[in-house]
Formats: sequence, C-alpha cells, structure tokens
Amino acid sequence: MEQQPLGPQRNALYQSIASAWGNIDPKAALEWARRLPATEGLREASRGLIYSLGNKDPEAAAKYVSDLPRTMRIELSGTVASQWARRDPAAAAEWANSVPKDGGRNSVLGSVAYAWAEQDPAAAARFATALEDPNTRTMMVDRIGSRWRRDDPAGAIKWGNSVQNEQVHERAVTSVVGGMAEVSPQTAGEYVAGLEPGDLQDKAATAVISKWSYADPAGAALRVAEFPESKARDSAMGTVVVGWARKDVESASKFIGELPTGSLRDQAVHSFVTATEYMDPAVAARWVTEMKAGSGYERRIEGVARRWISQDPAKARAWLESTNLPAERKAKFLDSLGR
Repeated sequence: MEQQPLGPQRNALYQSIASAWGNIDPKAALEWARRLPATEGLREASRGLIYSLGNKDPEAAAKYVSDLPRTMRIELSGTVASQWARRDPAAAAEWANSVPKDGGRNSVLGSVAYAWAEQDPAAAARFATALEDPNTRTMMVDRIGSRWRRDDPAGAIKWGNSVQNEQVHERAVTSVVGGMAEVSPQTAGEYVAGLEPGDLQDKAATAVISKWSYADPAGAALRVAEFPESKARDSAMGTVVVGWARKDVESASKFIGELPTGSLRDQAVHSFVTATEYMDPAVAARWVTEMKAGSGYERRIEGVARRWISQDPAKARAWLESTNLPAERKAKFLDSLGR
C-alpha cells in the first residue's frame, strides 16, 4: 500500500480495501481505519468501510463516523443515516437528532426522513411533527411530504389536513400540493380550490402554480386568471408570466394583451418586462410604457433603453424619444451613456 504513489489510484485502493475488509472482519477494519492519518486516504477508507459496515451494523458505523474529523463526519453521517433508516428508521432518527447542529444534523435527519417515508410515512410524520426545533421540523416535513405524495397522494393530503400545529399544517399542505402539481396540476388546483380562503390557500396556490407554469404556462395562466381578486392571485400571475416569457415570449405577450385592465394585468406587465428586459429589450420596450406611473416607472424605461441601445442604438433612441419620459431626463440619461 505504501509503495502506491499518492493520488486517485491510491485513494481508490484505500476504499476497496476498507470495503472488503469491513465485510470480512469489521472490528479489525475499524481498528485499521482509526490509525490512518486525517488525509484523503482516511476519507476514502471511511467511505468504503461505511458502505459495508452500515449495512451490517449501522450503530457501529455511526459511532465510527462520530470520531472522524468534522468535515468527514458531516459528509459521511448522511450515508450512515440512510443505511440505518432502511433497517430501523426510528433508531436512526433518534441518532440523527442527537447529531450536533453544527455537525450537519438537518442534513442527516433529511436522509432519515426520505428513507423512513418510503417505508412508513405516517410514523415518519409523527416523529417530524414532534420535533421542537422549527427549522428541523420544517425540513423533515418537506422531505416526508415530498416522498409520501409520490406513492400515496390521497394519504399525504389526509396527513396534511390532520396536522394540528398551524405552522406545520401549512408547510405539510403546501409541500404535498406542490408535489401533486408535478404529476397532475389540474388535480392539485382542484384541491387548492377546495381549501378555505385565506393565507394557506394563497400559499398552496402559489406552490401549485409555480410547478404548473413550467409544464403548461398557458394553462396555468388561465387558471390563475380565474382566481378571486387578491394579492396572491396577482403574485401567482407574475410567477407564471416570468417563466412563460422565457419559454415563448410571443404567446405570453399575446395573453397579457388580452387581460382586462386592473391589478392582474399590471402585475403581468411588470413581470413580463422583468423577464424580457435583458433577454430581448426590444420586446420589453413594447410593454414597459404600459406600466403604471410610479413604482420605478421611469427607471424601468431607462433600464430597457440601456439594454437596447447596446444592441441597436438607432431603434432604441427612436423608441426612447417616443416615450413620455421628461425631455430633460431623456437628455441626462443619454449624456450618462456618452451618446
């Protein structure tokens, strides 16, 4: 081993030896690995050892990992957690929750959550919702909801509705419906429409629309336009328009042109300009003058003009002259560009 030159081949050899030795004589392999210096060789040996030992004795693997240098400990604890969770998820979760915060506890718990949710999502959810730390709890709820909704959407929805803690309930519902939208945005939309009007429905709708807009921006936009008037509706439309404009700018532009005057159209125009200002300032120029005065209106005109002038000075200047930007401000702006 010592005759092998330093580098990837030697590191791979460390991993192969540790993995094979761990299968034959785990105790001796552990003793050997513990004597290695804290180098890349130790990292690779530990990876191989964890792979073999974690499947046979995850508790011993966890104890070994806890003695490694911090960066290696954080990196390998998730592997141990995933392996342990396949054998005894409750025990793996208790161990993961004992990992120090600065030692990657959330990442380790996340590995447990996903593996546990494959076997018994209801039990995983009970553990997650009982956690005291809100950030850890939120992370686990997201992981569990994301896995549960793939295999059993109806069960995941039932769980989300049953959670008593208001914050956890909200997170569970939005996590589940967001995942449903990846498979069937229409079904997810119908579920959200059945929620009581309020903050939860708004957030769930946003989660659905953000997923739906990737697959079918036109369908998502039409659905949002049917929502009751609210800030959440306008915000959702903005999300759809940004993604749609980047995929099919002409279709998005045509849709906005057909929207009635009001806050929904205002938000759509604002988001369209944001999406196209850098990508295609000539297209953005068609719409920026439709924005309502105030809220940075004049700065947005100058922003579009700046991008367009760098591409087509003559057309951009002609357009700028046609806008209602005050003459003095136009002159000052062009002077600032040295044109």
